[in-house]
Amino acid sequence: MRIVVTSGLGFVTLLLLLGAATPEPRTPAHELFIRKGCAHCHQLKGIKEAKGTQGPDLGKVVASRSVDELTEFLAHPDMAGAGRHLPSLDLTPRQVGMLVELMRNPPRKRKPTPTPQPTPRPSPTGP
Repeated sequence: MRIVVTSGLGFVTLLLLLGAATPEPRTPAHELFIRKGCAHCHQLKGIKEAKGTQGPDLGKVVASRSVDELTEFLAHPDMAGAGRHLPSLDLTPRQVGMLVELMRNPPRKRKPTPTPQPTPRPSPTGP
């Protein structure tokens, strides 16, 4: 059997039919993280675009800070104190909450859905 794929959409369809990993849909928080440029400076497990090295790994930051500290820092980065550098992101309170939640619960990769295997039929001749 020979399969010819003539478009990118056809290739994606083929992968889905063959049980390849489905692409992770981006949540509004993920989109915000990318749009505000967070991925340029930071890393965050579960977000493939987050490959920055200028800022800290946000997974480590979350492990050592409370929700209130993270919220305050994102809402008012100019008041963070010496040694902390974050440009003003001009975030609404809702956006701050979205980013804090994303950092605390980053997306997880979904495993491919296994392709169902046909059930073997017994031999008509018997054992």
